[in-house]
Amino acid sequence: MILRNILRTDHSGIRWEIRLQADGTAEHRREDVASSWQPGWPSSLSPKGGEEHPKDNRLALLLIDSNDTDRNYYADRLKQRSSEYVLHEAATGAEGLQIFEVESIDCVILELDLTDMSGFEVLIRLIPVSRKPEIAVVVLTHLSNHAIGDLTLKNGAVSCLQKDRTSGDALVDSILKAIATVTRDGKKT
Repeated sequence: MILRNILRTDHSGIRWEIRLQADGTAEHRREDVASSWQPGWPSSLSPKGGEEHPKDNRLALLLIDSNDTDRNYYADRLKQRSSEYVLHEAATGAEGLQIFEVESIDCVILELDLTDMSGFEVLIRLIPVSRKPEIAVVVLTHLSNHAIGDLTLKNGAVSCLQKDRTSGDALVDSILKAIATVTRDGKKT
């Protein structure tokens, strides 16, 4: 049973369909509608300014984690789960923020315990107004304090997962739900 079916078209003419299932799983599909756009169709389906749409229709993820072992483990799980991801990795908060500024990222997976700065500092820079996130952020941390998890949600993260309780499949489901939750106009649905 499908609980929620989200359809959106991004600025480059890629239509996303994300389905949230009753069992808590999520699946996604991306379709290039810009190449089939016809005059008279809604402008929301047309690439802006006639720019060429990207050829790579995969979800762009940014994994920020200072722990090399953990970062490599979850990067491998994401790569094994689907070839539909472009995965960017950062070992520090500063490196992650730099990648975020340069790349078009769909979702950030963030560890709170970083070597150069607090993960909360990164979260606040990614989402300056917590009630209007423009980027999906999933916190994946080894910190197990419930109050910390609540604080990440209050600061705009869509979910907060504990590493010792999170499989690769659970992470992927959380990523898809996070992307579905944050809409293009920066409002949580």
